[in-house]
Amino acid sequence: MKFFELCVDLGLCPYEVSKLLLKKADIIVGSYNYLFMDAIRESIFAKASIHLEDIICVVDEAHSLPNYLTELTTEAISTVSLERAFKECERYGSNAAEYLKSFSTVVKKLGEELRVQPDEIKLLEGSHLEDVLSDSLDASYSSGLSEFARFLQEEGEAIRSMKISEGLPPISYTSRVGVFLEHLIEPKSSNFVKYIEGFTFRDGSLNYRIGLRLLDPSPVASVLNDVYATTLMSGTLWDMDYYVEVLGLDRSRVDRLELPYPFPEENRAIFVDATVTTKFTKRCEEEWMKIAEHIKILRRAIEGAMAFFFPSYEVMNAVKQYCGDLETPVIYEDEDTSFEDVYGFLKTNSNPTIMAVARGKVSEGVDFSDEVGSLLSSVVIVGLPYPKKTELQDALTKYFVEKFGEKGYEYANLNPCVNALAQAAGRLIRRPEDKGMIVIMDSRTTGRIAEKLPEDWRRNMRVFRKVENLVKAVKSFQSLWKLES
Repeated sequence: MKFFELCVDLGLCPYEVSKLLLKKADIIVGSYNYLFMDAIRESIFAKASIHLEDIICVVDEAHSLPNYLTELTTEAISTVSLERAFKECERYGSNAAEYLKSFSTVVKKLGEELRVQPDEIKLLEGSHLEDVLSDSLDASYSSGLSEFARFLQEEGEAIRSMKISEGLPPISYTSRVGVFLEHLIEPKSSNFVKYIEGFTFRDGSLNYRIGLRLLDPSPVASVLNDVYATTLMSGTLWDMDYYVEVLGLDRSRVDRLELPYPFPEENRAIFVDATVTTKFTKRCEEEWMKIAEHIKILRRAIEGAMAFFFPSYEVMNAVKQYCGDLETPVIYEDEDTSFEDVYGFLKTNSNPTIMAVARGKVSEGVDFSDEVGSLLSSVVIVGLPYPKKTELQDALTKYFVEKFGEKGYEYANLNPCVNALAQAAGRLIRRPEDKGMIVIMDSRTTGRIAEKLPEDWRRNMRVFRKVENLVKAVKSFQSLWKLES
C-alpha cells in the first residue's frame, strides 16, 4: 500500500514501476495470466529479463487449473457488447457504426433461428458462423471478414486515443469486436468449438453471445513443462492422474506429495442422504418437493449457520419454490451477490441459512471464519454438482473420450464434479478447533463418486436411506459437540 501511495505521489504508474522492479525481485506473486497467457508473459518477462528455464513456479489453488485455462482462452462477444461498440462509434464519428449494427442484428437473428433459450448453448458447425457474418457484410463491406476485423481494430485504436485525451479509461468495444473476429477466422484445430449462448440481460431482455472455446487446456498448460520446476498445490488434488493427463504434464518429471487430513477427524461428520438425487433423468416436481422437505428437516435439526450448495441456479430455484418458510434468516445467491454480502449476513444474523451454487462466488476460495473460528456449523451439498449438460459439455466429453479413452468421460464430468463438491465442503472446517457436519444429498454419492474421494472421507462417511436416521445422527453429533464445549 505504501508503494502504491508513493508512486501516486510521484505521478508514476504503480503497475509499470512494479514491472521495472521485477529484475530485482526474488519472489514474484501474480495471477495465472502472468504465466499462462503468452502475450502477457512475454511482455513482462522480457522487460524483467526473466527466462522460463530459471523459474521455480508455485501454483496455488491448482485444482482449478484445467477449468481456468479453458475459460482463459475462451473468446466471446455478445449482442450487448456489439450494441456498446455501435454507440461508441456513433459518439466518436466512426464509419464502423453501421457495420456493427448489422453485425448485431445478424447475431440476434441467428439466435432466434436456432431457438436458443437463456442459459442454453448450441454449437455452430464448421464455418457456419463466419459464413453468416460474411453474408451480412456483402451489401455494405465487400472486402471480407478478415479486412473488416482489421478495420474495426484500427477504428478502435483511434477511439481509444480520443478517450485517453478525454481522461477516460482506454477501453474500446469496437477494437474488442475486431480482435474477436480476427481470432474467429484463424485456422483452428479440432480442440476448438464455436457456439452461441443465450442469456438474460439486466433489463430482462434475451441476448446472445457467440464464442470460441478451447476444449483442451494442455497447449496452454505446456509452459509448466518449460520452467525449471513447478509445484501444484491444493487441498483437493485428489486424482493426480487427472491433472497430469489433462494438463499434459511431462510424467517423467512428476512426483507427488500427499499429506493426511490436517485436522482432528472426530470434529467433522460426513453424512449422505441417499434417498434423493438431482440426477438429470430423475428431475421432476416430486423430486424437488422431496429435496425441499429434507432441507426443511435438516434446517430444523441442525443448530447454527448452514450453507446449502446446489448444482446450478436452475436446481436451486426449482427447489426453492417448495421450501416455504425455513424459520431462519435466508439469503439466496444470485448473479449480483458478493462474498461480502454473504459474510455480513452470517455475522449479523442468528442461525442464518445460505442458499448458493457450487462453483459459484461463495463456494470456492473464500473463508467464512473470524477470529473465533468457522462461522458455519454445517455444509449441505444438495445434489452432485456435475457440469451442466449442454452441447458444449457433450463436445468436451467426446473430445476427452477420443483422447483419453475410457477415462475421458470421468475427466470431463466426474473429476470436475468431485472438485466442486470438495471445494463447497471446504468452506466448513478452517482450523483445528472447528467442528461441523458435511451432508451430501444424493444417492449417487455411494457409486463412482465415493471411489474418487480421499481415504479419510470414505472412512468417516455414513450413508442413510431414511431421513429419520440421518436426523438422529445429526443430533447425536451435535450432542457430543456440546459436551466437548
